[in-house]
Parts: sequence; structure tokens; C-alpha cells
Amino acid sequence: MKWYTYICVSIVCVAGLVPSDVFSATIYPVSVSGAGVGGEGIVRIMIDTEGERLNAISGTVTISESVDVPSVFIGQSALVLWVDQPRPGNTISFSGITPGGFSGVRELFSVVVSPQAYDRVSVSLNQVEARKNDADGSVVPVRTQMFSFWPSVGGTTTLSVEDTVPPESFSLVIGQDPSIFDGDRFVSFATSDKGTGVVRYEWASTLILDPRADAWTPAQSPIRLRGSDLFMRIHVRAVDGLGNTTASSIVYPYYYITIVFGGILIVLVLCALFFVQRYLSRRSS
Repeated sequence: MKWYTYICVSIVCVAGLVPSDVFSATIYPVSVSGAGVGGEGIVRIMIDTEGERLNAISGTVTISESVDVPSVFIGQSALVLWVDQPRPGNTISFSGITPGGFSGVRELFSVVVSPQAYDRVSVSLNQVEARKNDADGSVVPVRTQMFSFWPSVGGTTTLSVEDTVPPESFSLVIGQDPSIFDGDRFVSFATSDKGTGVVRYEWASTLILDPRADAWTPAQSPIRLRGSDLFMRIHVRAVDGLGNTTASSIVYPYYYITIVFGGILIVLVLCALFFVQRYLSRRSS
């Protein structure tokens, strides 16, 4: 029976050397609408966590150079906060996190593709990394799949995307940390949009009135606050893929000092004008 024992032990040892979860997640592209030459279609970048709970994903999507990529939509993404938000282009880098993690089959983002020639279109994923929602942020082995298709024949289609709902309401938070901006105060913010996704943030500062249309400038959270910013009202607005906006504002306590002193100054000026006018009217009489 020795030979039987040796065989059993060998099988157990070899089995112990084979990883039980060589791949713990799969990321893959999938087409949900075809596109002819000059038309548009959508490719969704999907993930199957295969039972794991993940909280961070990063990587690069590469699309054939014969294709224009006019838009990227993140409204349905499993990722809540973007470290590197995907942008239109033939090479799309992305990195995002979801506090608390997510699991199951989920969308990461959608890409609008427009073939410019009748040539095979390929979509591949590279340098993909996923991390578990655990105390160590353990790296999860990821399998990636390539996707390819030929443009359809017999007409073109231009996507008609409808999104009339603005991004979700959000609040601004003013903070201060010695390790950020040399200890200067900053304002942080974040929101989401379930339609075409938030494509950018803009900010402006005013004393009393709302910002002018040309006063908004591009922003990323957090925004460093300097000098006069602490005496102003800070406005931030989120803009989705079709231009719908949601705005929020906040003031630092110095703002109220500005308003009080401004009010006192106006009263003093008015009083001075009153007494000057009264003095001049008496001299003239």
C-alpha cells in the first residue's frame, strides 16, 4: 500500500501549490450598440468581481487609432471618487475608488466610439490593478479580455443621449491640514451624476452676488484658498456631460467680518454725505 500512500501525498502537495484563485476579478469591454463608418456606438467597460469586494480600480483602455472617441460617460460607474477620471481619447487612463467597496458585475464607464474607416476595431485593457476592500488594500489578480469588431455596413447612426437631470446636490467643506498646501485652508467637494456623469467642476468667488457667466474657472477638489478668498463667498458647480449644472457655496467666518465692516463703511459714507450736504445748504442760505 506504500505506492498508494505516495500517490495520495503527491496529489495533495501538488494541489497545495496551485492557487485557488489565480484570477479574482475580470475586466472586459462589451459593445451595446454597433457603429458604421462615420457613425457612433457605445462600448461599456465592465468588471466582474467574482465574489470579491473591491474598492479601488486603475488601468488603461487602448482603442484603435482608426476610431474617434468623442465622449466618455461615468454616470453608471461603480467607482464613486475618481483619482484619474477617464477622458475621451484612444488611450484612456482611469483610477477610482469606492469607499466601502462594491461587488458583482458592474460598469466602470462607457466610451462612445466613431469608426473613421472600414477597419477592424480593437479595444484592450492594460496595466489594470484592483484592490480589495480590506484593511491592507490587498491587490487582487485581474483577468482582462480584449474586444474587437468590424464597423457595421449599410448606414450610420449618431447617438442621441438624453440627460436633463443635473448632478446631485453636494456640500462644500473648508479644512486645513499642515501636510496640504503648506497649511493653507482649502475647500473640498464631490458629487455624482447618474446620467452622463460629472465631467468637470468650476469655481468662482464673489462678495454678495452670484458669479458672472465668465467668472467660472476649472477646478479640482480640493481648492487652495489664499488671501482674499477667505473674505469671499466660494462657489463651486458640477457640470455633467450635457452641460447640466448643480452649484453649491460656502463662506469662511472672515466673510461676515467683511460684510459687517462693509456695512459700517457704507453707513459712515452716507452720514458724511448727509452732513456735507446739510452744511453746504446752510452756507448757501
